[in-house]
Amino acid sequence: TMTQFLRKMDTYTTFQAELWRQSGVRWSAGNHWRYGLIRPLLRFGQKYLYLQGFRDGFLGFFAGIMAAVSEFLAYVKVKVEDAE
Repeated sequence: TMTQFLRKMDTYTTFQAELWRQSGVRWSAGNHWRYGLIRPLLRFGQKYLYLQGFRDGFLGFFAGIMAAVSEFLAYVKVKVEDAE
């Protein structure tokens, strides 16, 4: 279900944010480009173009968008967890 999907995405983005924090990723102008824009765009391109998600129509597009959103949310969580 969508609820399960969102819970799983929350778990995975929290895990990714923790890995990035441990490896020294911090909220900064340079990282905004890398983790906030470039990585999400590359993730979308990977899912939609490289893995041929476009063949699945809307569901492939949705999967690509959600993969990009996951990358972005993980970066946002780096900041949120630093603030706590």
